[in-house]
Amino acid sequence: MGATATLKTDSRSYSLWSLSWPIFIELFLATLLGTVDTLMVSRVSDDAVAVVGLSNQLFNGLNTLFMTITGGAGILVAQKLGSRKPEEARTIGIIAAKFTAGIGLCISAALCLLPDQVARLIQMPEELLPLAAAISPWPAAASRRSPCPRRSAPSFATPATRGARC
Repeated sequence: MGATATLKTDSRSYSLWSLSWPIFIELFLATLLGTVDTLMVSRVSDDAVAVVGLSNQLFNGLNTLFMTITGGAGILVAQKLGSRKPEEARTIGIIAAKFTAGIGLCISAALCLLPDQVARLIQMPEELLPLAAAISPWPAAASRRSPCPRRSAPSFATPATRGARC
């Protein structure tokens, strides 16, 4: 057997590489995003790196959840298409899309509306919670937790300004 598996349907030929390289690029870019975030905030403070590291862990966990759901749905769709049941395959695809969209909306709502509770759920240390407020998508939520009452989000403390944050 050769190094690459091929699948022929109609007049087109698909190799394993031609089907998998987009997935590889997506995973590489997602990993690169977390790495670049960490490198960018490493100039700010060690605490900022810790917050970004925890958010990357949450992102990677959710990414794994969605990949598991879509991988399972893909297997079921392939089985139904292989048994020549395209309507059942379409139904499975629609259910999977609705399910992942529902999970995504629920998680997004929790992250936007309850960022403090989510931060505590992932066991973020108390001293990092003000920095976690800075990445909140809603300025009102960030100002509510800001140690500086006139600012919408806390400033990151640098070694030179660690004592005077406001």
